[in-house]
Amino acid sequence: MKKLVFFLVVVIFVVSAVLGFQAAEKWGAGRSGQAQAFQDIQIASTQKNYLLVHVTDLGSGTPQLVSVWGLMVFYSQPPQVMLLPLYPSYDDATSAALGTSFKIDSNGKVSPRFINEIEKRFDLVTTGYIAVDNAGLSLFNKWLTQEEVQISAATPSTADEKHIVLLNGQQFFQKACGQFSQQGAKGFMDQIRWMDLIPLHFSTNLSFESIALASDYFKTAGNISQCAVLSDE
Repeated sequence: MKKLVFFLVVVIFVVSAVLGFQAAEKWGAGRSGQAQAFQDIQIASTQKNYLLVHVTDLGSGTPQLVSVWGLMVFYSQPPQVMLLPLYPSYDDATSAALGTSFKIDSNGKVSPRFINEIEKRFDLVTTGYIAVDNAGLSLFNKWLTQEEVQISAATPSTADEKHIVLLNGQQFFQKACGQFSQQGAKGFMDQIRWMDLIPLHFSTNLSFESIALASDYFKTAGNISQCAVLSDE
C-alpha cells in the first residue's frame, strides 16, 4: 500500500512538473543566457532524486541515523521540488530494516546497502545523497532563518520521538520552500560557508562539479514556483 501511494504521488508530481515545463517553454524567449546555457548542457527538463541523510555527529566515529528525506528535483525553468520523509517510519518493519542496514564509515560515506534498502522499499532510483549532522543542520538553519538554534536530535525509537523528528524536518523544509518560492534560492545559497561544514559536518557521494552546477542553476533560476513538502505531521 505504501509503495502504491508513493508511486501515485510521484506520478502526480511528474505530470505537474511536465506541464510546468511546457508552459515555461512558451516563455522561452525571455530566458537569460545563463539559464539557456544550463539547458544546453542537458541539466534542464530532467528529474533527479537525492537522499538527505541526517545523523547525530559525523566526527564521532559512529554517527547514528536520525532521519532521511527524499529530495526530488525537476530541473525545469523554473525548478520544481518535492520533499518526502522516508525515515523514521511509523511502520516498525520499515524502520527496523532501514535502521539495521544503516552504516557510515570513518570518511562519512553511507553504505551502499543502506541506499539499496531505501530504493527497494520505496521503489525509488536515487542519484546520490547528502549527509549532514546536528551541528551542520544547525548551521543550515541559521543561514535559512537567521536564528541561532542548536540541534541535538538523536535516533528516534518511540512514536512520539518519531513524530518530533518528522515534525521538525517538515517545519524546516516548509520554511525553506516558503523562502525559495518568494525570494529564490540565491540568498540562502550565497550564505553557505562550506569551510564551516566540510569535512566534519557534511558528506556526500556527489561530485564537486555536480554540486557546483546545481548550485549555480538554482542561483540563476529565480523563484521556485512549486516546492512541496509531502508530510502531514
